[in-house]
Amino acid sequence: TTSGLSVGASVGESASASAGESESAGSESEGEGRPRIFGGERPVELQLPVAFDEGRSYPLVLVLHAFGSTPAEEIELLDLAGIDADPGVFVLAPEGLPATDGRLAWNACPACCGDTESDDVAYLGGVVDEVVAAWPIDPAQVFAVGRSNGHFMAYRLACDRADRFTAVAGLAGAATSVDGTGCAPISPVSTLHIHGDADGVIRYEGGWYDAPYPGAVATTALWAEHDGCDMTFEDGGALDLVDALPGAETAISRAQGCPAGVDVELWTIAGGTHRPILIPGTGARIVTWLMDHPRR
Repeated sequence: TTSGLSVGASVGESASASAGESESAGSESEGEGRPRIFGGERPVELQLPVAFDEGRSYPLVLVLHAFGSTPAEEIELLDLAGIDADPGVFVLAPEGLPATDGRLAWNACPACCGDTESDDVAYLGGVVDEVVAAWPIDPAQVFAVGRSNGHFMAYRLACDRADRFTAVAGLAGAATSVDGTGCAPISPVSTLHIHGDADGVIRYEGGWYDAPYPGAVATTALWAEHDGCDMTFEDGGALDLVDALPGAETAISRAQGCPAGVDVELWTIAGGTHRPILIPGTGARIVTWLMDHPRR
């Protein structure tokens, strides 16, 4: 089994293969004949844990790229190369569809960014359901992580598929509406929101892209409300996530009074831009946070 960014690159390449090629590739995969290619006409290759063991179950992490990005680029930017080895998870990194300008995007919400006719919730949810049925995935540990448009999409999945996704995390996105309308998760979903306060694209304080979107603080408050937490937040300390910024530049704010096992957190990167260069280990830290929030 291959690991790291090279696998992320193959995931991106496989998404542009034909459905016919995908079907034949899946039949030849390792794992006692289990399929490796999913998604029908929008194929995506499943990345296995390096030390895959049929006798145990694993978390599944869905990686959602930013507008105009690719799965391979996102795995690098989010420091996710190697998480198939440590902590050891299945990784699924599909492609969005071309927007009007040809760049890949997800139809997450009016603010950002894909073709409004594309039902990406159905596509992504369906692919994940197929993977869970075919491989030893722990259904209590199915997660999504994204950046920018991919972060918006992770929130959309948390709204619409809370039956499947138990926690989501992301960088530089926002909730799918400014007031929480159109989002009614059937059960609480833990959320980790990471955002630079100097982001000039999806602004920390909120703004307008294709439509209005809430800021990072407002997004976190909306999810605290969705999840039934108290509308109070406490300081959770600080982290060093970006070498180019001084000290432990990332402040943690955590919602109080959430249901047992549920957390809603905001990590604010002081001076962080839309594409901060994260220090090695940040991706593993994010995935560990997700794994600490299984369905209970």
